[in-house]
Amino acid sequence: MTDSTIKNIATVSPITAEALKPEGKSQENRIIIKDFSLNTSTHGIPGIARSESIPNRLFWSISFISFLGIMLYFINQSILTYYSYPTQTLVSLSDEWPQAFPTVTICNYSPFRYDKFISSFLNYTNPFNLTNTTDTTIFTEQQSLSIPDYLQYKLNRNESLTEFYYPLSSMLIKCVYNGENCSSADFVEFISPTYAVSIVTMVHDNTQLSLIERVGIQMVPGRKHKLESSKKTNSFLPSPYTTCSKIVTPGMQAMFDQFSVAMQTYTYDQCDCVSPYQWSARYIIPHGANNIIYANLCNISDSCYSNAADRFQGSLSISNDYAANCGLECNTNEYVLQLSSGLAPSLWYMNSIKEFVESSSIPLPLNCLDIVCGSTLVQSYTQQATLQSVDLISNIGGQTGLWIGISFLSLMEFAEMIFRLIRRQVYLIKDKIQKRRNIYDTKL
Repeated sequence: MTDSTIKNIATVSPITAEALKPEGKSQENRIIIKDFSLNTSTHGIPGIARSESIPNRLFWSISFISFLGIMLYFINQSILTYYSYPTQTLVSLSDEWPQAFPTVTICNYSPFRYDKFISSFLNYTNPFNLTNTTDTTIFTEQQSLSIPDYLQYKLNRNESLTEFYYPLSSMLIKCVYNGENCSSADFVEFISPTYAVSIVTMVHDNTQLSLIERVGIQMVPGRKHKLESSKKTNSFLPSPYTTCSKIVTPGMQAMFDQFSVAMQTYTYDQCDCVSPYQWSARYIIPHGANNIIYANLCNISDSCYSNAADRFQGSLSISNDYAANCGLECNTNEYVLQLSSGLAPSLWYMNSIKEFVESSSIPLPLNCLDIVCGSTLVQSYTQQATLQSVDLISNIGGQTGLWIGISFLSLMEFAEMIFRLIRRQVYLIKDKIQKRRNIYDTKL
């Protein structure tokens, strides 16, 4: 209506001219907000909306803001606690029978057979003037210093060292498993570049690498040993709770298949060769590549490989880069051992041992080893999340309900108010655009 029309109506009707004017934009928005404030289930806001005095409105406003601040503080604490990913460990016992028998790794105390080694060794050292002898009955300390060079020479020429090893058939007198006889053919050969003194053994999971030089148990020659094992399982939560992973990368697969190590990869990238003291770990995947290569061994006199090892072990960034996937396994099996031993052999068994040793032509000390399952009870350590997403939502709901009475339906009331305000603004914008079009058409 125009102003003149409003004035004409006002002269004949008992109302003021101001009452007939259309409501302004801000007035309509205030009506929508007030309608929400008077009807919302959120505590405090209705008290502010219906207050008829300034002190009463200040009371409700201060109360609402104070409790809103307290609520936001506790909600923030709940969210921070959730994203710290707290865990708890559940310990349980279960009776597992039958159990899969673990892997038993055994390493003899001597690296090579002297009678097989000495002739080939002298054929290498004499031409290089490292030695000048054909006597195979005497081996000096000076000659022993050339053994690493000789081994490196053989390995870099891709020549096998198997001929120098003591075969298991020459050491294994008798083998019994679950009452059934077994032989050296039932064992899988494993090569370690580190040699220990005496017989060394370890009991581990079938999927675990035989790191016998690190966790092996040394056994005294001339005794019968008994290892009583009990199984323990560990289950860790994946990221973001821990760094464990179930993904097997090509580098990890090469490590399992060829017994490679991350340090050898870094050494190869730095020196174009790998440590001669880890000669069994020569299959590597260069950093950033996908193909497996068979690396050459560094010269023992070259300090590059030892300097690279120092840098690798002393730098967290380098080790994280080259061994990014060498973290925890999410599921592992451990075998806790109880070791006992007694003098061996028995007198009644001496004739059989004498016949075996004489037929093998290799003088051997006697070691007897029994591996038994001490208990069918399996101790399980399972990592669990202390807070789940449901717990976080429940904590937030509890805090909002306690302090200002907000529920999900209360949030829908907020959403309805915002929707009405937006719809009103859209209507006004469309109305304004239409008026401009009408004015433009009139001018044309």
